[in-house]
Amino acid sequence: MAVPSVVLVSGAQALLRNRYVRKYIEQTEAAGVRIDYVNAENPGALSMAVSGSPFLSGKALAVIENPHKGDLDVYRDHAKVKKPETILMLVYDGDPKGNTKFGKFAKGLDAHMRFSAPNQWKAPEAAVDFAVQEAEEVHGKTLTRELAWALVGRIGNEFGVVVFEIQKMAILATVDGSDVIETRHVKEGMAELADASVGPLFKALQARSKPHIIKALNRLEDRSRSDPTMMVCRMLGAEAMKWLQAVSLKHMPPKAAADELGLHPWYFENKILPVARHWGVARITRLLRALAASERGVLNGHISPWNGLKVNLLLAC
Repeated sequence: MAVPSVVLVSGAQALLRNRYVRKYIEQTEAAGVRIDYVNAENPGALSMAVSGSPFLSGKALAVIENPHKGDLDVYRDHAKVKKPETILMLVYDGDPKGNTKFGKFAKGLDAHMRFSAPNQWKAPEAAVDFAVQEAEEVHGKTLTRELAWALVGRIGNEFGVVVFEIQKMAILATVDGSDVIETRHVKEGMAELADASVGPLFKALQARSKPHIIKALNRLEDRSRSDPTMMVCRMLGAEAMKWLQAVSLKHMPPKAAADELGLHPWYFENKILPVARHWGVARITRLLRALAASERGVLNGHISPWNGLKVNLLLAC
């Protein structure tokens, strides 16, 4: 089977997309192939990757960032090469839109790995499938779909959070000498969330009550075993996204909007919609930006991301 000269990897499921790219690179590097990293936005970088460096020889894999900023004719011409010295791996963040030049090019490319996000109403089931697969393929543990549903119902559909939680539960199962993630492992793995008592913070934030938010944050900090910034950001972020979606669909009847979001009509109309209306689009957007900034603070190694989150939440209100 002929090796493709140009490979496109795309999709909104960043975790799956990045895993595929990382594995592809590792396998290629293990075969003795040189790995080059190229930003197509830089003038001349793409042409140099295709033509090869005068100082380096041999086969290469060029991992192309921002491929939509590159010259599409260069991709098309290189895709026709039968026995390439250099393979171009185009890594696109998201799903190429079909009405754009790059999107039209992507449609005609044979070697295209897609990691698209599921529809909103299918997201929980996709997260359950992923949790079961993650436990089995990464950790060698069996996780029943019933437990996976219970887990996803608690932590949400984000694959990155699922990975983190499954890792904790797999470790607990290993300590017990078990090949099965059981109910007690799920409960113990979730204990940090339960001990942290995030519920009062949810209620205080829903009401936009600054005194109660401060009180809930201080209590949460006292009861947490480690820095709770990332956990709070992701849990609040998942809830705030529901508020934003709800207020964005205010032109629709509540039941139709609930169906659109894959939520139970009563839950949507009584728990999500009133809070969304109370906050409004501008404040919810500000809240999501605040949570994202706090999460970046953790990832960038800021000295006190928790204090930053406190300030950001109060300003968002």
